[in-house]
Amino acid sequence: MSSELSFTEARGKSGTFSLELRISDRRLRYHTHYSAQYAGGAVGPMVVYGPTNKAYDIDVGPVMLSDWYRNDYMTNIRGLMRPVSQGGPINPLTNSNLINGKMRFPCEKTTLSCTPADYSVFKFTSGKNHLLRLINTGSNAVQKFAIDGHTMQVIANDFMPVVPYNTSMIALGVGQRADVIVYGSGKSGDKVWMRSNIVGCSVNDGLLTEALGAIYYQDADMKTLPTAAPNQGPAAETSPRFCGNDPLAVTVPAFPLKASTPGITKNLDIRMKNNGTHMLLNFGDNSFRANFNDPILQRALVGINGNYEKQRNVWNVGPAKTMRAVISNYDNAPHPVSTSSHNMFSCMHRSHQQFLSWHIHMPGELY
Repeated sequence: MSSELSFTEARGKSGTFSLELRISDRRLRYHTHYSAQYAGGAVGPMVVYGPTNKAYDIDVGPVMLSDWYRNDYMTNIRGLMRPVSQGGPINPLTNSNLINGKMRFPCEKTTLSCTPADYSVFKFTSGKNHLLRLINTGSNAVQKFAIDGHTMQVIANDFMPVVPYNTSMIALGVGQRADVIVYGSGKSGDKVWMRSNIVGCSVNDGLLTEALGAIYYQDADMKTLPTAAPNQGPAAETSPRFCGNDPLAVTVPAFPLKASTPGITKNLDIRMKNNGTHMLLNFGDNSFRANFNDPILQRALVGINGNYEKQRNVWNVGPAKTMRAVISNYDNAPHPVSTSSHNMFSCMHRSHQQFLSWHIHMPGELY
């Protein structure tokens, strides 16, 4: 479920949501949709407990992976929205990388104020299976997550249980989530690093792209840090710098559902275009301008439809119950695509294209 200004909410209003969750034991994130507050850290984890498709012994809990900017989010927005006449957008550079909000920055690499911070700490037990609920809570960076000397068994991707597969490294785009089980193969007293790396397609200043978290086994000296060099085995995606997800061939649904025959097909291109004054991201040949005082969903619920301004980018799908979207990304960076409170079937992807199919919910219909 998602509640965005101009879609479901009006400015200054409050309300209560009731919904039935038809999902298994999964993790998600709460975050703001106003301006770029999300990039400023207005985000956190949530866990929905329920049935799971694989047993484990210890729930380690959420592990949030996030890029970090030294500038406040409004400064970054002003750069992104710099008019074309003044040189166009300034893409903000990620200045650091965090695991559960922590990472020690190399202060010798900056002349700015810098105080060494702590690392996030996790505890493992030899011979036990540990569930880690991975979430990319960043705003720009694709993350590659691994644990030195350990294999992860991936059991779910974005709420969807998958046939378990083993890998030493898993990719997570912005907003993506994965549940992994890690067997405690270390012995008493061991300590190792977990690592999350920002891949090359995610713009950064290059000073700190690898976030570290310390894992301590029972009886390990927690006053000292792991010292072993990186040690990662074979991964589902063989290129550690590849800016994409694990291959679709290995992310097989544990409980497959047949995609419905689409009632409509739309070609949705992602392009950066000049509107005469600014460079704006377009989706489906339109950019988007929100009206915080006139939520689209509330219009639909009271039967007020039609006459939407072009800038609101509303698509009329008629009586269709299922829509197929052929999404082509012509921008020079990856873009996550989500549909709030809807299920999507990823049918195929190639180079810059993704073929998706999703069910269209009617007002009042359970998600």
